Amino acid sequence: MRILALDPGKYKTVACEYEAEIRQAPLCDGVDHAQSSPRSAGGPRPQRVVIKICSIAGWVSDLVRSLIESIG
Repeated sequence: MRILALDPGKYKTVACEYEAEIRQAPLCDGVDHAQSSPRSAGGPRPQRVVIKICSIAGWVSDLVRSLIESIG
């Protein structure tokens, strides 16, 4: 199972992809909110998205849902 974990911060969000079968995190990256352009979907989509609870978690959840719906 591929899991995308998001840790939203005030100015930067850290995103890690985790592959449960091999117990590895092949990619961890920080995204500056000023840039706020999502990474291009070159690999397989995550099967689960985990968001750290914070004041903007609802907004991040809505954003993730809209991105998933736009991809199809």
